[in-house]
Amino acid sequence: PYGAEYFQYLIRSTVGSDMTASEVRDAILDSIDADLNEFQTLLSNNRNILNAFNLTPDIGTDDPVEMLKMLQEAIKSDFPAAVTDEFTVNYVPEALEESLNPAFYIVPPVDVDINTIYLNNGQIGESLDLFDTLAHEGYPGHLYQMTYFKSTDPDPVRLIMSFTGYDEGWATYVENYSYGYAGLDEDVARAFALNQEIVLDVYGFLDIAINYYGYTLENTRDFLEYFGWGDDDTASAVFLQIVGNPCSYLPYCLGSLMFQEYYAAAAETAGDSFDPVEFHKAVLEIGPCSFPVLEEYLTRGGIL
Repeated sequence: PYGAEYFQYLIRSTVGSDMTASEVRDAILDSIDADLNEFQTLLSNNRNILNAFNLTPDIGTDDPVEMLKMLQEAIKSDFPAAVTDEFTVNYVPEALEESLNPAFYIVPPVDVDINTIYLNNGQIGESLDLFDTLAHEGYPGHLYQMTYFKSTDPDPVRLIMSFTGYDEGWATYVENYSYGYAGLDEDVARAFALNQEIVLDVYGFLDIAINYYGYTLENTRDFLEYFGWGDDDTASAVFLQIVGNPCSYLPYCLGSLMFQEYYAAAAETAGDSFDPVEFHKAVLEIGPCSFPVLEEYLTRGGIL
């Protein structure tokens, strides 16, 4: 009872958006459509993209520490310099590999400056997979965002408040941004970013379709089949995961879309004088908050 109303509440409380479920659905479907069209255009103009997906590009190292150092240096062209280069990389115990995420950043207590990223060898694939994972968790993702915000000396209460849409949206947004730092052909880098966005948008759409609009397992299978993932085992696993964890994908999906939207709006406002470093600096200094608040402060600051 009142499941749809509860899910709408989750969009506000978990994602931090004042959009209605139908507005979110439409935004995600528009994103899928635009990304598929752009991907098709890239593919028709550059057949090397297929080879890149089949072979998985090697970015020159499989060492996570080296990758994080590489990212620290590379992001300076688009982001403010990192406030710390100190971190530790650990690995989850083998017994927990099946049950834990591919990687995660441990948010430290407010009075401790220890930055630790845990990697799960049982869940991470080739070197490019590790690279974008470290971009999400490290630089310019969670570790970078958190340490940068703490360096602005915010009111301590802000460090204990939770804004999952901002946090995971930022990390997903910069994860896709990071393909441009992997030494790939520009079209290939964009294709990998689009592929990640499409996959996440599919899950984000199903999050709404199942929990708000009442999609059944059969509906879910039919939708996934359009993308080539419609076998019974996959459909069942996705359906049960989303039923058991409502609004778990939207902070990543919608959050990333919001940052992309703000980036595009800021670029249009600034015109030829647009500087991505200044845009990202403004977002980072405002810090974690709901998206209406973030948009208001970006507008006040003349960014949007």
